[in-house]
Amino acid sequence: MFESVNLERELTRIKAKGTDEGQNIVDRFKSLFQADWERELEIAGAVASSHKGSRTMPVSELLDTERFFKEGDIQKLALRFRLRFLPTKYFNGELPAEALHRVRSLESKLDIRIENFHLLAPSKVFKLGDVNVDPLLFAQMTDGRYYLIHKWGSDLAWHRRISALPFRHPLYLLATVVFLSFLLAAITPTDFFRSGASYLGWERAALFVWNSIFLAGVGSFMWFASNRQFSSDSWKSPYFN
Repeated sequence: MFESVNLERELTRIKAKGTDEGQNIVDRFKSLFQADWERELEIAGAVASSHKGSRTMPVSELLDTERFFKEGDIQKLALRFRLRFLPTKYFNGELPAEALHRVRSLESKLDIRIENFHLLAPSKVFKLGDVNVDPLLFAQMTDGRYYLIHKWGSDLAWHRRISALPFRHPLYLLATVVFLSFLLAAITPTDFFRSGASYLGWERAALFVWNSIFLAGVGSFMWFASNRQFSSDSWKSPYFN
């Protein structure tokens, strides 16, 4: 108890103790981050293999109800901007780290494992059969709705709504042909027909009919030649044509 103090021995003991404590702290941090990293790898694997039959996410009071979306609402957005809504197994890319973190945080909050993921995005981000990026990652819930987990990428161009309009449905394409035919006929100068012709003469009506036939023919040829699909048919289709 009253032995003399060997300073060298005490200094060595303090050094060893400090090293052990520091190593324990480092080990604890390493194990924590290792577990998080391994779980994110598992999530990435679940996303890559997610399909229609995967287990759905339960509805919980802990979830933000503002992020609940019915399939009908998602369909309207998909048709408006010509997007695809497919299981993430068709996703042709990797989820950003923030998306994986969001999934892991949601799993920790609900104490579950999420398996059923869907992605709403332009078709070029998917690996489609027969073969402006703004993906939205969803998890399907047990009541048939979808929970929006994360959005990344740049916003869609403002003109995409207009350029996608003719491809929503055959009726939209027909309406576009009629509108363009009417517009071309309306802006054609009267002197183009004959000198002294009336603006509302039969020539302008004939030009409207000719424009309609011509645009419908060209549009039909290009549509079928490129194996296109209307958005009303393709928004949940994993196939290119």
